Amino acid sequence: MPELDLLWLGLFLGVAAMALAYASGEALMRGDAVNAWYALHVVMMVLYQGVQLGYADGLDAGHDAGMREAVRLMAGALLAAVSLLFARRLLPRALGDRRADRWAVVVAAVGVALTAGYLAWPELAREPTVVLAQRAYYLLALSSVIFLLWALRGVRLPYIGWYAAAFLSVAAGLALAAAAERGWLPAQGGWERYGMLAGAGLEILILTYALNFSARDLSRGPGERRHGARLDRWTGLLHGGELPGLLMSLSVRSLRMNTAGAVVMLRLANLEDLQRAHGSEVTEAVMKACARVLREACSPGDLPLRLDDARFVVVLEQVQSRSEAHALAQRILELGLRHHPELPPLERLHWHAAVACIPQDLKGKPQTLIERLDQAVAQIRRGSGALIRSL
Repeated sequence: MPELDLLWLGLFLGVAAMALAYASGEALMRGDAVNAWYALHVVMMVLYQGVQLGYADGLDAGHDAGMREAVRLMAGALLAAVSLLFARRLLPRALGDRRADRWAVVVAAVGVALTAGYLAWPELAREPTVVLAQRAYYLLALSSVIFLLWALRGVRLPYIGWYAAAFLSVAAGLALAAAAERGWLPAQGGWERYGMLAGAGLEILILTYALNFSARDLSRGPGERRHGARLDRWTGLLHGGELPGLLMSLSVRSLRMNTAGAVVMLRLANLEDLQRAHGSEVTEAVMKACARVLREACSPGDLPLRLDDARFVVVLEQVQSRSEAHALAQRILELGLRHHPELPPLERLHWHAAVACIPQDLKGKPQTLIERLDQAVAQIRRGSGALIRSL
């Protein structure tokens, strides 16, 4: 049924062309490394589908059966390797288990080695054991993607559900094609020829949707992030519950766009002294004074949050170096030593600070980074000569 072949292939190529145009534009205009890998993934998927449907038979010399089979296996091995490297970049290794990341690199290298082997010795493609090894490699690549997803368990990565659905779609297409090849499905249904094509097309549609909206989230400015976010009722700063989501967005943006951000954790060291001297009712006034200091010290692009009575955080979405975050922390410490109208006479705010840069200091999930900053700032002693620590 050549007309049906052309219809299916036309639909698939239309979806792939749309995705390739989008991914290439994002990679060139925004420097988005994830979309650069996605564009390569789409190209390899198109080549693989063309080979599977027989449209590449005329490219091999003399229509040799061994060469045709080698081309088919090369396309499959290279697609699996590229797709695995794309998934590795899509699912940030710094947020999960680095063992999954290293394993993905090794498995992708095996795919490249298989491709080189078929290119050098096309006759290998006719060996039954080599064909079985190729199928085992497909399962290995699929299990590696599952390992990457499992490594991110507990991490609220934006759109991770969509990414998982996309990988499941292409896996289902592969399963349909394999079942039809073994005779488990009716031969008249066209499952062997169109199952993988449908699964791959659905995968591309889902990934393009998810990557598009993910990029829009990452490119939002500070003002847009404040819109609709929870605010602290005493200070008007962002609520501390917004911090994990902000850190997640900052982490993904840093790893995806090759930018750098920073986090400044602040602890009010003399809060208990103020409460003992003036009673617990002074706490609200102290929080308002803290908010005044942070608003005065921060630029419009910074995001200050209140975690609790003693701890505050400032998220800097883009910095050129660690010294920028240190300068902000120093400015907050100096402003705190001035008297503020919310405070009782002669009272000051004594801050301690810890600074982290992203992605350099991101050694696991965002919650881990918060805990490390908390520990660093808690180790600073009153009267110490170094009131700002860096991870």
